[in-house]
Amino acid sequence: MRICICIPTYNQSAFVTKAVESCLSQTGVEVQVIVSDDASTDDTPTVMRRFNGDPRVVYHRQPENRGIAANAGWVMAQADTEFFVRLDSDDLLAPDYCATLAEALRQNPTAGVAHASVREIDQHDQYRRMRILARAAGLQSSDMAIKEGINGYRVAANICMFRRAAIPIGGVYRKDMNFCEDWDLFLRIADAGWANVYIANGLCSYRVWLDKKGVRAKRRLVEIQGICRVFEETLEPAWRRRGWPMSPLRAARSHFACSQASSLAEDIYTSQEKAVIIDELRLLSPNDNALSRRIRLMRSPIAPTLLAVDRAKLVLRDKVKRALNYLKHRTFA
Repeated sequence: MRICICIPTYNQSAFVTKAVESCLSQTGVEVQVIVSDDASTDDTPTVMRRFNGDPRVVYHRQPENRGIAANAGWVMAQADTEFFVRLDSDDLLAPDYCATLAEALRQNPTAGVAHASVREIDQHDQYRRMRILARAAGLQSSDMAIKEGINGYRVAANICMFRRAAIPIGGVYRKDMNFCEDWDLFLRIADAGWANVYIANGLCSYRVWLDKKGVRAKRRLVEIQGICRVFEETLEPAWRRRGWPMSPLRAARSHFACSQASSLAEDIYTSQEKAVIIDELRLLSPNDNALSRRIRLMRSPIAPTLLAVDRAKLVLRDKVKRALNYLKHRTFA
């Protein structure tokens, strides 16, 4: 069997070689690796020359920067195999990733997506932890995926194998959606009636590296807009088609908005930027008294204390989740 592995990249010459090599090391399948360089300004073209002459590797450089979703969507659309993988250029596949997930899709013909637990690594390839979902391995129905999807993207990381027939007719990603696009695609596949299958083994590595300049935090506005679009363009229509009550969606929107309001306590934003964020939060959860209270608190003198408490809660929750997952899946630690 031949599997296409699609790698979008931008200014990650330090990692892309290892990503491609992990694809070429797959066992039990033939692979074609397509790398789409989104007009990188680093030495990515030079680094990719080492694969010249390898017929398994196709390198394409975009003439201009298209953005995260547009570049990823373009390279995924080039796949011509029954199953294909999206792999970011700083992540890695274990040698049996493709064979294992392809077999899972073959055995589950109603599944449009297969995904696995992941090893989290840092910028130096050092192991940090295992990411394991708090759900049973195996098949999850489309309706269950939609119901659980109101709480976020329910995969260990955005490294997935897709059944090409399950990709929505309208395209891989929605136009100009540069945050939450993977979550949205997962939900649109489920809305079309496709299940998903989860493998509890750690079959890939997801890289988390330091963000000293706060680039990710500065994308908060785009993130809020992405969340809003997922609810308005995908979740709410799916909910209505099934005749489900809308109250869980309203509660989920409020939860996301209140959580995102913590960014108002960050000192990386100007007063104007915070005003725009507030406007977007109110669009995400309209007429929400809980959100109004949260906004007032995050603009008050006690905001730094509240932010520190929120961060401590996240750390504690993560430690508890990791401990429970270890006890449940200790063989994968």
